[in-house]
Amino acid sequence: GLVPRLVELLCHQSWRVTKPALRTIGNIVCAECSEDNNQGPTSSTDYTEIILDCGAVPKLKELVTHNNREIQKEACWTLSNIA
Repeated sequence: GLVPRLVELLCHQSWRVTKPALRTIGNIVCAECSEDNNQGPTSSTDYTEIILDCGAVPKLKELVTHNNREIQKEACWTLSNIA
């Protein structure tokens, strides 16, 4: 699927690849948070769980210390939405 590939791309040596993958993962997690808060229609697929199962958290934690400030912010935002 798509999520394992996105998680792989978090470790790409180019920030120009890492950033969109990180943003996409963040948006997936955030969309699920919004659904929970709004009591809207729920999906039968828990994408946050899939992201966790693909080993994203250790990679996200590494990105918190990335030399690109925007990647640091995105990683923190994504981790906060997972918590």
